[in-house]
Amino acid sequence: MKHKIDFNKILIIFLLLSPFIDLFTSLMVHANISITIGMISRLIFLIFVIFYTIKNFKYKYFYILYLFLIAIYLGIYLLLLKNNLFYEISWVLKIFYFPIMLISLFFINKDNPIKMNQKYLIIYVFTYIFLILFGNLSGHAFNSYEITKLGKLGFFNAANEISCIIAILIPFLFYYFLKKINVFNIILLLIFIVTIFSIGTKTPLISLGLTIITYGIFYLIKLFKRNKKLSLILILSFGIITILVSFLMIPKTPIYKNTIVHLEYLHIKHLKDLLTFKNIDHFFLGSRLKFLSNVAIVFNNSSFLNKLFGIGYSIVNKTIEMDFFDVFYHLGVIGFTLFIIPIITVFRYGFKKNDLNLPIILTIIMCFLTSFVVGHVLVAPSVSLLVCLIFVVKPKRCAKKKLIFTANDMCIGGIESALVNLLDKIDYNKYSVTLLLEQKKGPLVKKINNNVKIIDYKLSHNKNIFIRKLINLYKRIIFTIVNYNQYNFSCCFATYSLLGSKISRIASKNNSIYIHGDYVLDFNDIDKVKDFFNHRAILKFKKVIFVSNESRKRLISIYPKLEKTSIVINNFFDYKKIVNDSNKKINLKKKSKEKLFVFVGRLEEKTKRISIIINLIDYLNKKGINSSLWIIGDGIDKNFYRSLIKSKKLEKKIILVGAKINPYPYMKKADYIILTSKNEGFPVVFLEAIVMSKKIISTLDISDDYFSLKNRFGFIVNEKTIFTDVEKIIKHDNLKYESVDFDFLERKKIKVLEEIFEGEKND
Repeated sequence: MKHKIDFNKILIIFLLLSPFIDLFTSLMVHANISITIGMISRLIFLIFVIFYTIKNFKYKYFYILYLFLIAIYLGIYLLLLKNNLFYEISWVLKIFYFPIMLISLFFINKDNPIKMNQKYLIIYVFTYIFLILFGNLSGHAFNSYEITKLGKLGFFNAANEISCIIAILIPFLFYYFLKKINVFNIILLLIFIVTIFSIGTKTPLISLGLTIITYGIFYLIKLFKRNKKLSLILILSFGIITILVSFLMIPKTPIYKNTIVHLEYLHIKHLKDLLTFKNIDHFFLGSRLKFLSNVAIVFNNSSFLNKLFGIGYSIVNKTIEMDFFDVFYHLGVIGFTLFIIPIITVFRYGFKKNDLNLPIILTIIMCFLTSFVVGHVLVAPSVSLLVCLIFVVKPKRCAKKKLIFTANDMCIGGIESALVNLLDKIDYNKYSVTLLLEQKKGPLVKKINNNVKIIDYKLSHNKNIFIRKLINLYKRIIFTIVNYNQYNFSCCFATYSLLGSKISRIASKNNSIYIHGDYVLDFNDIDKVKDFFNHRAILKFKKVIFVSNESRKRLISIYPKLEKTSIVINNFFDYKKIVNDSNKKINLKKKSKEKLFVFVGRLEEKTKRISIIINLIDYLNKKGINSSLWIIGDGIDKNFYRSLIKSKKLEKKIILVGAKINPYPYMKKADYIILTSKNEGFPVVFLEAIVMSKKIISTLDISDDYFSLKNRFGFIVNEKTIFTDVEKIIKHDNLKYESVDFDFLERKKIKVLEEIFEGEKND
């Protein structure tokens, strides 16, 4: 059985192993071993990438032609430079490692996009940091410089290459930590800064300075536009403190001491003395302009063929260490052209508008800046693979899918509680979540997960119908322009929300609507059902989510097409929190030898029919069965129920407790949780009762794929014979409550929901 190669995984593994490859390479170099593990492993990886590209890239002819031209060029290059062939071959392999790897990854990415998360780059750079730190603390670290200057590089010996790797990744590093500020990340950042100061090279510090200044300006402008004065003051204060601390700490670092040594060597006592061409070149560029001039003279005096194919590396004692100049002079016009073609190709065809965010732009600038000024970037295989990934893959911070849910408000209710619970179950490492509310009100707003971004849509309720419709139309047009298909998943969670249904279809093609009730039974009129759901364009939703099998079957009988697009997922609940909250103390006490019924829900006679329960309590007490009722909730018919209770003289037996964010201590004291609704989806209160092992009495026989009430968790009664049915239940109750693995059920449900979020199994 053939297994397809997972190139993405191999690439990530090789990247993460690179610091260890460089470590062992450094140890081998110090042991005077000429052929190192770095040379062998990177050559093998390059060959693997070439063969993988040829095998998998659809339009391989251009790629093969490019490799063929390089082969011809190298043949002529080596014929012209017959001396010291091993030295020349090792150099041209190093030089062409970057363009071949770049064009290979570019073509692979076109056919099968490579996924590279920023977290891998963070792990990669911190592997170098901790290896350097460990080496430095051991007391046996290698010096960053051979003579005079200070600095330790752990057990690495290539100070320029390691410095460039760190410098290039600083924009990614800071962006990653700015998005997730916590104590652990602050400690990591401090370790990072201390380590790069200990190296003693200038490149990472210049990158650090440019990154801090750029991000500082960017965030200050952002905060200024949003008029966040307090945040502005805090950031400016932090910046000033950082500068002051830096001024105090820098004189104790190797980089400062190296700067003093360098200035003394150049006999510079005043800043103006530094501003001569010779001193600028020596101090800032390490005499690279001098080396450039020397190599340019050799190149200009060479033959026409050498100008075309290069003067080679054996002819000069010192490379320029400015990558593009090194490639041009040492490999000639043709070699430079072959080197530059992949870069032009990638920047011409490999970038889209949405690829260019601040960390990517800053990192690309850092790549070119270090390459032009410092070198050791494009011509050093240990660094160039990283540059290829940045140019081609453009790693993104944990590519989170964007989800949006819509609801009316967050007043106490079954739908609202279910939404709070669902939002708590979402993995915020994978998903970025927005909740749009028509009205940002209700006590449950405070219960919403802190990771959720809440949008207060604020529908207009102007008394003038024309003005109201005009304002709301304008709002929807603006929302459409800004948010059209901007989300990976959208959901109208409150079925009754007409606005929510429209916004959900605007925000994402992968859209859904939750059906929490049994509207066929509720309306008891097919025309009314059709009118309700046609207004919500139910057939245009990609996925319709029901909370019970019964409501799904009944609506499918009216809309047969829903058979393929609908699914049953019961509401989520936090069973551990329910159990914990149920133990809290309350003032009400259950009387001994009394059967306590508890109703939890909206006080609305049309749908909940609580009058049936009140009359039931009256009947049971008249039959000599000592019974009481606690009604938890609020609603439009509260006064009606109060009058009914009074008329039957049940004030001592029935208590209107009112709405409670935490109804569980009341439910815990119940003998039975009772519901006499005309219709329901699958009530959240049933799930809560099951968690607390409370027996349920219901006029509705409802189920989902995991729960069915009858003979497992409670009793189904007929609304016409409810009085005698309940009387029999109390007298002959021998129900054995079934145990439930809530963890398993919740994991199963969230897995199904995540498949809908991803949209992969629904396309």
